[in-house]
Order: sequence, then structure tokens, then C-alpha cells
Amino acid sequence: MNAFRYYTFSVFLTIVMFVSCNSQEKYREQEVKDFSLVMTAEDSVISANVNGLGFAIFKEIASNGDIQSCVFSPLSAASVLAMTTNGASGLALQDLEKIIGSSQCANDFFRKYVQGLPQSKDNSVLLNNLIAVDQKYPLNDSFVNQLQDSYQAVARNYDF
Repeated sequence: MNAFRYYTFSVFLTIVMFVSCNSQEKYREQEVKDFSLVMTAEDSVISANVNGLGFAIFKEIASNGDIQSCVFSPLSAASVLAMTTNGASGLALQDLEKIIGSSQCANDFFRKYVQGLPQSKDNSVLLNNLIAVDQKYPLNDSFVNQLQDSYQAVARNYDF
């Protein structure tokens, strides 16, 4: 009986290895668009601000002793702030730009980033962003278009 189990396990392991090797070979054959982001001086500022925001969030999370584990995306947090700069004005815009950088530079940075994400015929990286706004506040067409253009994001009114 033990010999039969050993033989069955060996056959199973061989099949798994064969399938794994074929899967890796198939992956190597795929033509994947190279992800390279040519950074301008303005992009470097936005990138540094994204990193700074991420470290600040992490420091805040780590200071709370009750949290055992946590996953967060500094890039997602920064993109939300950058998206909202397009609809902000006055003091709110100034405060957001202190954190993320100028609205136009952030739009340019995230547009390049989103357009540069790896793509192939079998695999791709997709981002889904939505800004939901209470229907009491009509959305400006230029705001909606800027989000679509720079972030591939959607802004919609909802009845909250």
C-alpha cells in the first residue's frame, strides 16, 4: 500500500512540475511592455511626495499599538489626493498641494504612470478609481474629463 502511495505521489509531483515548467515557459514567451517611467524634475517631486505621504501614513499606523498587521497603498492614497486637487480651490487646494505637489504636475505624473503599466495579451495591470460625489453637488465636466484622462478614473453623482 505504501508503494502505491509513493508511486501515485511521484506521478502527481511529476505532472505538477511539468505543468509548472510549461507555465513558466509560456510566461517567458509573452511579450510584456517594459515599464519604464522617464521622470522629469516635477515627476521626481511628486514621487518624493508620494513616498513622504506613505511614510507618514505608515508612521501613524505603526504608532497605534493595537494593530497587528496592516496593508495599505501609498500610491493609492496619493492618487486620491491628487484627483481631488482637480476639484479643489482656495485653502483646500493649497493644503492638498502642500502634501502632493501641484495639481498639474500630479496629473502629468499619474497619467504617465497609468499609461506605463505593464500590458500583454494575457496579463495586464488595471486600476479602478471612482470618485463618488453627493448628487447635491453637480460635477464639472472638466473635472470628470481630467480624472478620466490622467487617472482612468470615473466621477459620478450618487444619492447618499
